[in-house]
Amino acid sequence: MQCNAERTLVLKRHEWQRKRSEINALRKGSVEIRPYRDSNFADLLNIHPKGAYFSAYYITQNLNDLHSLVMAVLDDRVVGYVYYEDFKDDEFTDICFLNVLQSARNKKIGTKLAKKVIEDSFKKSEIKKIEISVRVDNTAAFRLLTCTRLAGHIESLL
Repeated sequence: MQCNAERTLVLKRHEWQRKRSEINALRKGSVEIRPYRDSNFADLLNIHPKGAYFSAYYITQNLNDLHSLVMAVLDDRVVGYVYYEDFKDDEFTDICFLNVLQSARNKKIGTKLAKKVIEDSFKKSEIKKIEISVRVDNTAAFRLLTCTRLAGHIESLL
C-alpha cells in the first residue's frame, strides 16, 4: 500500500534556458499574475487545502526574500496561487503549493503561475534548479508540469 506517495520533479537552469521564449506566449490574457496582498487573505483561505503542512496564516506571516506567494487574479477575483521557497545555499527553489480553484481550471492559470516561479527563480544567480513534489495519482499536476517542462526529469519516487 502506498500512502501519499510522491514524485519529485526537477527543472535545471540549463534545461530552461533553451525554452525561455515559451513564456512570451503566456503573457497575453486576462489573468493577472501578481504578488500577494493582505487583502487576498480570505481568498487564499478559500483555495488553500485544509490541513496542509503549512497553513495559509503561516505562509502569509513568513513572506520575505526567500519565501514568495504569487496570486492569479481573474475578473478581480483571486482564483489561484503558488507559494515557493528559495534555498540559496542548496541552489534550488521548492514549489510548496500551487493551487487553482476548480472553477478556474483549464484556462492556463496553473501554467502561468508555474512559469512565473520558473522565471523569477532563474533570475537569481544562486538558483540552479526548481523542484516540486506531487502525489503519484495527481494526473492533473503531471499534465501541468509537463506543459511547463518542469516534469522533464523525475528525480525520485518516495
